[in-house]
Amino acid sequence: MVRKDKLRTYRTFKSKLKLEKYLYINTDFRGRMLMFSLRSGTNRLQIEKGRWTKQAESQRLCQQCDAKSIESERHMVTECVKYDAERSRLFEKILLLSKSKWNLNNINPYHQFIILMSGSGDEFEMEIFHLFQRFLVNSFKMRVDTECQ
Repeated sequence: MVRKDKLRTYRTFKSKLKLEKYLYINTDFRGRMLMFSLRSGTNRLQIEKGRWTKQAESQRLCQQCDAKSIESERHMVTECVKYDAERSRLFEKILLLSKSKWNLNNINPYHQFIILMSGSGDEFEMEIFHLFQRFLVNSFKMRVDTECQ
């Protein structure tokens, strides 16, 4: 059986077919669109762009940092140093909003990613989605598009 990687990220946190709460966030359209594109694998990260050209996954390295890591959705959201300052602001805002309940700095990157992408499951969830979508908008504005260089 041939393994299909198209929905690799989506399968990480999606178990039921239903309308997701993050889609109800009444912020700008771009934030929702970016979050959807990361969740569904329809983004412009190297993990997806390399799939279009049948590049080996191990060669789909992040062009935004020097970590020599595969530029996956999780790498972009929780690990890429390019977005460290923006991520720090996001985590601090979440900590303040949640009255110190969600200290994402004390959670491993995998669980940070799951919380940000699928929600906290509590009264802070919608506002965390809003903050995360703003993080995505700001982070994608920072990206260097290597296709044009």
